[in-house]
Amino acid sequence: MREALPPVDLVVVRLRERGCKPKKRGREWDASCPAHDDERPSFGVREGDDGRALVNCQRGCTHEQICDSLALQPADLFPRKPRPNIVETYEYHDANGDVLFQVVRFSPKGFRQRRPDGDGGWKWNLRGVLRVLYGLPHVEATARDGGTIYIT
Repeated sequence: MREALPPVDLVVVRLRERGCKPKKRGREWDASCPAHDDERPSFGVREGDDGRALVNCQRGCTHEQICDSLALQPADLFPRKPRPNIVETYEYHDANGDVLFQVVRFSPKGFRQRRPDGDGGWKWNLRGVLRVLYGLPHVEATARDGGTIYIT
């Protein structure tokens, strides 16, 4: 399971745990490389503009070697993205009132469509689904009753 620290802080903690003696120099941390024996520090880590940990060994150790030596996964070098939460669902029904699909609103704001899978769950696509107006049964009832329907 990934730790909750920002990526650079996680790398610095792991460097300390392995005795690599990280030292802050401006925006970057210098340390002995955890992937090879270092007489002089050849390793650097700093935060990228997008929050990722940018790691570099001047002696040529790969990112994979560095991650392995720090017991990290490459994904640990990137900031976690918040998991979206469903805040609203908008159901689209056929003329009989059966749900054909839903438009799902998420926070942070985003929208996706899903359709019933027939087993009480959802498939996150609209393959083979008839697209209908939102509130179709209400629109049809209004039309039957001689009401006015505005389409914008």
